[in-house]
Amino acid sequence: MKSIVALSFAILLPRILLIPVFVILLGLAMLALVLITLGLAVISPFIAVIVAVILGLSLAMIPIIIGIRLGFTARGHDVTGTYGGLVLPGAIYGAVEAVGYLFVTLSATVILVLISSTVPPAELLALLRAGGVEAIEGVLQTGTLPAGILAVISFLAASALRAAILVPLAGAASGRDANGSPHIPLAGFGTGFVPLTLLVCASYVLFPLLIMGFFALLSLLGMGDALQESMAALRRLEEGGWSAIGWREGLILAGVWTCWIWIFCLQCAGAVLFFLRGGDGTDAAPRAVRPEAPPASHMAPQDLRALRKSRSQLG
Repeated sequence: MKSIVALSFAILLPRILLIPVFVILLGLAMLALVLITLGLAVISPFIAVIVAVILGLSLAMIPIIIGIRLGFTARGHDVTGTYGGLVLPGAIYGAVEAVGYLFVTLSATVILVLISSTVPPAELLALLRAGGVEAIEGVLQTGTLPAGILAVISFLAASALRAAILVPLAGAASGRDANGSPHIPLAGFGTGFVPLTLLVCASYVLFPLLIMGFFALLSLLGMGDALQESMAALRRLEEGGWSAIGWREGLILAGVWTCWIWIFCLQCAGAVLFFLRGGDGTDAAPRAVRPEAPPASHMAPQDLRALRKSRSQLG
């Protein structure tokens, strides 16, 4: 775990330096995504949401694969290709993850509706076909416990999916798989599954804890009143109040964004280390190479006679 944390900080600084590039390029991509979604919403709002999720998570995966490449550089590992060449594989892996997320989310929603329904499934389906989602709201008896349990299960499933593709994502970032051959899509899927799942879950849980710790530190430094004023100013951002943003508000935003970036640097570091270590979390020991016997045509005459003599004795 110490090595993962150390590598995550080695990834963090160059990731921060690349923020302007990410903001510009991903901002343009998000603008195109919004236009595509609005166009599809005219045809079908449901399809528009599905496409928006897939394209959005595809874009979100690009900084992750670049972070993994930065982790390889920090470890001195040879890589192939350029950073620009990571955009397409990152987007493809992001789309794969998005499909998995949609499956988990839709499955959890269907299960929650079924267990919350006060009518049989056949009648529920008939109501849904007749009047859509609004028609079934009156026959649903929602409860916090089932919804909470399904939310936890969905969170674990989504984290497990991210953990399962981290090592293949590292192979795409490196340009080669762990065996040295050119990268094959999804090669190494599920490698280091349990520890990487724990790492991904911990990183997501760690984010709100880091934010609370950051605010507590500001309060201990005597900046409690200033913190409340800054939070009020940040809330005015929704109304376009950029003029109220000063250095304190900028400090809070920088702290929050740094924590957000770092939790993904943890995931990038875990992907790099488990890729390099063969997925067992320990440094792979070098394999002993057995020297091959030279062919008979290259052996000295006395060696040939000794070999024939030994074989005749065995026979």
